[in-house]
Amino acid sequence: MSTRETGSGMTKRARATIAVVDDDPELRDFFKSIADLGHFQLIGSYGSAREALQHLPEQQPDLVLMDLFLPDMSGIECTERLLALLPQLRIVVITGHPEDSTLLRGAMAGAQGFLIKPCTIEDALDAINDVFRWGGVLGKTAVPHMLRIFHKLRNLRADREALGAAGRYPGRPASRSDG
Repeated sequence: MSTRETGSGMTKRARATIAVVDDDPELRDFFKSIADLGHFQLIGSYGSAREALQHLPEQQPDLVLMDLFLPDMSGIECTERLLALLPQLRIVVITGHPEDSTLLRGAMAGAQGFLIKPCTIEDALDAINDVFRWGGVLGKTAVPHMLRIFHKLRNLRADREALGAAGRYPGRPASRSDG
């Protein structure tokens, strides 16, 4: 979170500055209503990646809530571009389409948190607060999806180990003694 200097030279923790990048005006209004309750300071709300990339480097929010499916560019590409410009930025992916590959690509792009739409005010605040508190979050709405990814990876690893024990690696023909 941002800090600011008080008159005594000490720093005081300020409300987090947050921006939303989502083409759904209702979702942007949802996050504005949470900000209006005093939970964080909403400093930007954008319906496209182009707008976000134009304004966020100057605004330098603490955190961006990033939709993955934007009209002009994927949220994953926008995440990568923003993090190249603002490496300290925290990004929470918000999506209504939690396919395993999409969530994994979001994590690989640098997202620190995940929030599955539709979400409650509690879900949103938990995700935002946990990113600041712990440096990353798998919000309770995203946990089942991410666990499924980890289980698939574990099973893939077990399959590779079994193939390796049998001397059969993908792309390597079986030896004559295999059968």
